[in-house]
Formats: sequence, structure tokens, C-alpha cells
Amino acid sequence: PMMVYPAAFAVEVVQDSEELQRVLRPLGSGILRMRVKQATRLKNVDRFGKSDPYCTVIVHDTEPQKQKTRVVNNNLDPVWNNEFEGGDLKDGKYEFMVVDASSNIKFVIKDFERVGRNKVLGEAQVAIHSLLPDTMTACELPLLIGDKLTDPTSTLYVDLEWKPFLEDVNTEMPQIPNWSSAAVFVSILRAWDLE
Repeated sequence: PMMVYPAAFAVEVVQDSEELQRVLRPLGSGILRMRVKQATRLKNVDRFGKSDPYCTVIVHDTEPQKQKTRVVNNNLDPVWNNEFEGGDLKDGKYEFMVVDASSNIKFVIKDFERVGRNKVLGEAQVAIHSLLPDTMTACELPLLIGDKLTDPTSTLYVDLEWKPFLEDVNTEMPQIPNWSSAAVFVSILRAWDLE
């Protein structure tokens, strides 16, 4: 059979759905895929030339995960098109494994400085649970500094997709005698000639 990750299969082994919930929780709630596209009309904080913006993505999960775009020099309308420093892209999108679906995604845009502190140009935040599951959502996020808009037109453009593993592990299993519920963990060590 063909398997597409993430895949969930019901395999009856344990009767207790609370035990199944406890076992599955450490695996995570799902995968967050994102594409950081661009920002427009950023504030210029440089004395000479224009700001040199980059965007840091922080997923506030049980352990915060971070990823940073490349710096776009001398530009108030940077286009990143998901060019991160390191990290694996999957189908043009960066992926975060999320344990807690009530987590937030924070975007912080800063001006890169070779000497001194990088200055914040704007921030935006999205709650993962507010995203429609299994749907790529194009977001236009107004940028804030603290609780105030940086400029009514400063905007960050991102695509976000929330791929939950299991909607509810307490769903009813087929009534087959002498069956119970369990989780099966599979590690693929090597693969080749995949099409």
C-alpha cells in the first residue's frame, strides 16, 4: 500500500482511549507548514540608506522553535520567498513539528546591523488553532511594535498550513471482538528510488 506522511492508521491493541491519548501526545499535534513571502512599507530606521530587514519565525510550543530568513539589504519592501538560513524546505514550505496546537506563531522583522543591536521593525502573531486544517491560508498580517501599529500600511505576507495528525483519538473503533487500541511507531532509516 502507498503511504503519505503524516498517515494515521487505527490498529486495535489497547482498550483504554485515555492511555492512547497519553501515548500519542508526545508525538505532536501536527505539522505547521509556512512560506514567508514578503513585507511591504517597512519603517526605515537606518541613518544612511534603508533598513536591511530579515524575518524570524518563532513557534511558541512546548520548546520554542525558530527559523530566520536571509537579510535583504537596503530595502523597505523585502521579498524573501521562503529563503531561510538553513533548515529543510518541503515543497517550497518550511515545516515545524508542533506538539501543542494551542501554540502561537510569532513573526519578528528586524533591521540587521553589523555593529550594535538589530532594531525591531514590526511583529505579528497567529494562533495555530485559528488556522483551517489541511488548507494553505494566505495571510496579510499588519505589523505592530508592542500594541501599536508600526504604520497602517506595513504588512507581512505569509502562507500558513496546519496539518493535524489526529483530530480526535477518542473516535469510536469498529466493534470487532478481542481488539483494542495502540500506537505504532515506524522509523524509516533509508529509502531510494522513490517516485
